[in-house]
Amino acid sequence: MVTREIRAFLRAATAARILTGWNFYELRPGERRWTYSPAEGRPHDVDEPAVIAYCGMLRSAGVLPRYLGD
Repeated sequence: MVTREIRAFLRAATAARILTGWNFYELRPGERRWTYSPAEGRPHDVDEPAVIAYCGMLRSAGVLPRYLGD
């Protein structure tokens, strides 16, 4: 899963109010971390494989990616 797809799933989860927000940052070039905040619960700071797994869970739950311009 590429960054564009991850962002689209997190954007859709935010629109569906599953998340209250999300962000990413790079520690070093090529080492990206993601932070997402569930509507209920504590924020999560995860590496890229973990956020890809989370997006897979969103997909399984029926969340459709929301690309800019959709």
